[in-house]
Amino acid sequence: MADIVFITPCLAVASQFDSSDFERAAAMGFKSVINNRPDEEKGLPIDSKAGEALARRAGLAYAYQPVLPHNLLDEDVIDAFEDALAGMPGPVLAYCRTGNRSSILWAFAAARRAPTEEVLRAMGEIGVDIGFLESELREQSAAAPQASPGRQDRNLVLAARPC
Repeated sequence: MADIVFITPCLAVASQFDSSDFERAAAMGFKSVINNRPDEEKGLPIDSKAGEALARRAGLAYAYQPVLPHNLLDEDVIDAFEDALAGMPGPVLAYCRTGNRSSILWAFAAARRAPTEEVLRAMGEIGVDIGFLESELREQSAAAPQASPGRQDRNLVLAARPC
């Protein structure tokens, strides 16, 4: 069973899902799942196609966005994660092998909306220390384009707001 940790009221991250976790996520009130684990990774209990079928059977929206550690901070990867969050009903549950990749993706997407200190604090509260990425988070924040109304995604907002 995957460990599930809320970062915001509308977004949680989890370690690798198995076949029973989709029903569990739906029972917990999640509406969507993002799979950040590549099918090629070793130790994968279910692949993306099986995950999508299980998610749909459980009534969950599903997105497959595989991310490898070496491209985790690529702008197009962060953009894709942000777009997936914006296009899916919340609350959303993102998962990878340990939950760290999904957490870091959220942090970089959130840095486009929130002060770096708040993002670092939110990550610390869930036990993920990304202080070593602080300068990259600050760069992301400084380079972020002004968010359009459609990009003001509730899943990235730190404060409690309805999903």
